[in-house]
Amino acid sequence: MASPRRQPWRLGMTRRQLVGTSAVAGLAGALGLPVTATVVGAPPANAAGGPSLFARFCGACQSGSEPSVITSLGLTWDRQDLSWASIQPGEGEWDDSALDAFVSRVHAATNAGANLLPVLDYTAPWAARADPYSFIHQGDTFDVGTVISATDSNFVRRVVQTAPDGTVVSDEEMTMSRSKTPPRSVDEWVAYINHVTDALVANGVSYLQVWNEAWWGSGFWLSGMDDYFDTIHNPAAEAIHAKGGRVVYGGWPADAPNTLADQITEHNAWDTVDVLDVHYRAVNSMPSLLAAMATESDKPRLWQTEYGFTTAVTTIPNLWPRLFSWALSEGLAADPDMVKMFWFAWSSPDDSAAYGYGKCLMTGAAPSDHGQAIRALVELLNETGTVSTFQNYSTEPAYGFTLDGSVSCTEGFLMPSGKRVIALHMKNPPATIIVTISGLSGSADRVDIFGNHTAAAVDGDTVSFPSADPDPDAEAVNANSTLRTVYLELT
Repeated sequence: MASPRRQPWRLGMTRRQLVGTSAVAGLAGALGLPVTATVVGAPPANAAGGPSLFARFCGACQSGSEPSVITSLGLTWDRQDLSWASIQPGEGEWDDSALDAFVSRVHAATNAGANLLPVLDYTAPWAARADPYSFIHQGDTFDVGTVISATDSNFVRRVVQTAPDGTVVSDEEMTMSRSKTPPRSVDEWVAYINHVTDALVANGVSYLQVWNEAWWGSGFWLSGMDDYFDTIHNPAAEAIHAKGGRVVYGGWPADAPNTLADQITEHNAWDTVDVLDVHYRAVNSMPSLLAAMATESDKPRLWQTEYGFTTAVTTIPNLWPRLFSWALSEGLAADPDMVKMFWFAWSSPDDSAAYGYGKCLMTGAAPSDHGQAIRALVELLNETGTVSTFQNYSTEPAYGFTLDGSVSCTEGFLMPSGKRVIALHMKNPPATIIVTISGLSGSADRVDIFGNHTAAAVDGDTVSFPSADPDPDAEAVNANSTLRTVYLELT
């Protein structure tokens, strides 16, 4: 008999459950962490008074009870769960206070110039399916047996996995979360969807995400994809569309094959999806997904609502300008909701031993290095109006454009005011970088990944500046990165 495959739900809480956020009291309490307010001051100034296209491109996950705080870094999207159990804690028992609290968070975000993306997710434990069921996953058949024992949150069940040739791959008792088990009744699931969608759409929420990372092995869905589309996605999408909402697919997980478009085609579900959503996917895989949706929709939209959770501080400086440039070339200016990137997650405690430390946008009440990096980009690109790419410049050494984050690259942005911003991502650069721009006039600043400005030397049509960062903090980060990122601001 083959060794049983490791199942992530047996390892305890998932990444999303474990990450410490000082703004989320329940989670902090579960981890034994102090609950503190997250306050970082005013958002970056925008001369035109509204959110810039780049700010609309940027989001975060789980900022807590006051989602308006995300604007302190210049972001305009926040993704938060609105679980079935929080709204209906018992059969026939609706908790409208929980829904009202979520609607209050919607208004707080709106008043701050931000948007809330609710995730409608997970089976209420009382509504979990307890009878035996079977499904096929990647060719193997899984038979989930009767409940052997149960707690308020888990079932213990025998699960037999059988290969297509009849060989038993595994046969063991497993502890399975009730909330990730399929619901016993589609009607009960849809009643929850209708209940929350009525309130959310009436209060200005346009996009609603259905479930999160449905895939056997992710820990968030304990069945197959046929069952997911039949019992979760399709019924919820129909209900949301009937009330005027837009459906965001529930985050295709990084540990699943890169076959989201194939799954939607196989289940004849393209008309149920307004936004494709993937998590932790290589950014150079995004064009093929957007193209696949474009063949099925006149409004193709592709978001990554979870990306990051890494200590690599150059992730945002290296990837966000590349993606923004690519999205502009695909028509982002005409449809600001076409492409978005959400960093996971918002905050961790200011404790080097805390789970998530150094991987979030905030550390306690202050921006982390990631937070400073995204704020610096927002400040550079923070103008309301039409942003476009421009290519009438050359660099020495010569850099082209690619979404492959391991390769040197450059992007140019023409802002509504006429200001130009050039991002350079360089592997093994020389000591001095030279940029040539025909008809150059005005001043030039070298800007590091944390937003520190130093004057660059201008000589006719050329600008030169050192590749090394004058600021020691920025230099320490770039020196330890495979690619060094720096920006050039031309005003």
